[in-house]
Amino acid sequence: MPQLMGGECVVTCVFLLVLVSDAMPTQHTWNATCPAPCECAVCKSALYGGWLKTVDCSNEKLSLCPRDLPRDTQALLLRGNAVDVTQVPSLPDLLQLDLSYNMITSLADLPLKRLSALLHLNLEGNAIETLPSDSLSALGDLQTLSLAKNNIKILSEDSLSGLSHLRELSLSDNKLHVLNATWWQHTEHLETLQLSNNEISVIEDHTFTSLPRLTHLSLANNGLTSLQRYSFSRLNKLQHLILDGNGLVTIPAVAFSGLANLHLLSLSSNPIAKIGYRDFYKLPVNEVHLCNMPVLRIVDPGAFYDLHNLLVLQMHDNPNLAYLARGAFVQTPNLHELYLHNNKLTTLSADLQNALPHVHLVSFHGNPIHCDCNIVWITRLVRNTSTTAEPKFDELGRTTCDTPKRWHGVKLHDLPSSSIASVCPPTVIPFFNNRYNLGLGTTATFECRAVGTNNLRISWILANGKPLNNTSNNSRIKFDPIGKLTINFVKAMDSGTYTCVATSDAGFDTKSSVLRVHSKKARVLLLGVATDFVTVTWNGTSDTIFCGEYTILHRRKGSDSPYKQIHIHAHARSFTVSHLHPETTYEFCIAYGSNHTRLNCIDVRTMGEKFNKQGITRFDPTKVLIVFMFICVSFVAMCVLVAMVKRHRRREAYKDPTTVVGNYNLGHMSNISLDDLYNPPSTPISTSKTSLVNKKKT
Repeated sequence: MPQLMGGECVVTCVFLLVLVSDAMPTQHTWNATCPAPCECAVCKSALYGGWLKTVDCSNEKLSLCPRDLPRDTQALLLRGNAVDVTQVPSLPDLLQLDLSYNMITSLADLPLKRLSALLHLNLEGNAIETLPSDSLSALGDLQTLSLAKNNIKILSEDSLSGLSHLRELSLSDNKLHVLNATWWQHTEHLETLQLSNNEISVIEDHTFTSLPRLTHLSLANNGLTSLQRYSFSRLNKLQHLILDGNGLVTIPAVAFSGLANLHLLSLSSNPIAKIGYRDFYKLPVNEVHLCNMPVLRIVDPGAFYDLHNLLVLQMHDNPNLAYLARGAFVQTPNLHELYLHNNKLTTLSADLQNALPHVHLVSFHGNPIHCDCNIVWITRLVRNTSTTAEPKFDELGRTTCDTPKRWHGVKLHDLPSSSIASVCPPTVIPFFNNRYNLGLGTTATFECRAVGTNNLRISWILANGKPLNNTSNNSRIKFDPIGKLTINFVKAMDSGTYTCVATSDAGFDTKSSVLRVHSKKARVLLLGVATDFVTVTWNGTSDTIFCGEYTILHRRKGSDSPYKQIHIHAHARSFTVSHLHPETTYEFCIAYGSNHTRLNCIDVRTMGEKFNKQGITRFDPTKVLIVFMFICVSFVAMCVLVAMVKRHRRREAYKDPTTVVGNYNLGHMSNISLDDLYNPPSTPISTSKTSLVNKKKT
């Protein structure tokens, strides 16, 4: 990629007369009076592409621009000073000006109208924060402009107005957060745009549509996590796209689909975990870089599909890349160089020779190679001394076996292939943890792959003991034949052991993982707090069948020491942690499983010593006894009062019937006939008692 102005790479000067006479024609010599402390010579300019009469005053701690500069100066280099830029003289032939690292804070200080003939301007490493409208419009012939390593946060719509001939622009190492399509409306001839090391998080659709001639675009080391479908629309001439060091987690294939002339695509140092089927489908690229990717683990079948122009694949120094599928390369007939060194690969499939018929060079050193039947084809190839044998393995002296133990450290070209069995069972490569603790309703994903030959197949055994393969059908539990198991909306019943099984005609291999399901509602709650103890309770643990695997963790807030653990019993409801320090904040968490997955935490601050003393002072036995006696006396008095009231209500004075007055007087009573009141029956009264009396005796 062409480099913009900056540093010692811009101009190569020839100061010695002997070198001058050898390096350039005599007509390029310059007889000029050079002001101290500068040096004057005719130099080859990497930007201009020819010889320029150059005055070099770089790194001289100047505060003023040197006077008496030669009138015909074509390149003025003032890098690494603190010159007063307002004093830059008018030089009619000046084509190149380097003012990098001069503590410039504003473009308004530059006498740009006196520099209208400039073709190349370097303002790198200054303290410029804004780019006002039309601030550079006087430089209508400018071709390259570097504003890298400043403090620019945003541009206005007309910041680059008048720069219709600009071909290269660097805004790297600034503080840009967003990009606006209107910024480029006056720079339709731009070919190289450097935007690396900013804080750009998104590239909106049609951001670069005003740059149809753009060939080089760098967006490295920003905060990009995804790309839009039309982020690079109308960049039909783009050849180099650099996206290193961003936050991309998947290959944004849809954003690359319209780049018809793309030659180099670099995605190194992104957190992409897997290269999947057709992620680079039909791209016209000649070279792809996928290096230094910390979480890349899997390259699946068809990852590099239909890449007829691909010549070089750089996929090295990925510390977790452990699986390269035997069918990763499909219709990539012209691949010549494959760099796979310093990964975590244990083997390479023999199908590589058929899939890559023209591959010339392979680097495979620095991998933990497992030397079994799967590697025999490489050992035979590296021992072949024929100059026509391909592919060639680079750094054979560093390409050694890691396992099994008896071959550890043995170089592949020294490995006796006759000692290795021609067939061997498959090997499972697990991309899952030994244990998982997941919340109810979440999704469980187990990635599993295998290497081997002779009809290799992968299946799973579920927690209930039932096998799961590509013929199984379950709406909640999904199986991908490449080895991926997905359980949606996990339930308590899903807890248990899951086993990945790789089978071939030569045998089988297995790897397992344990899933435990906890309640997402589990919470730790404060029940009580004092000077030296805290009592906590919890809820939500009864939703799962493994409630005995919950733990209360606690430690002093901000401490680096390990958590102290309290295992929750099935019937426990609270726990008191004692021997704590007064006026100290402690962290209490409820966790689940053997790896103590924290579900919820609270901070509790213990009381001070004063609280403890106040509690002791208030406890007075005498006062307590008086209160108790008062309560007892009051209770007895109340009982006596109630008894007296009841006794009073039961007592009534005797009343003489003759003195009864009221509605029923004596006169009325005398008129009542006794016969009317009661008429005894004519038959004798017989009861249970009288019926037993003997009549004869009566």
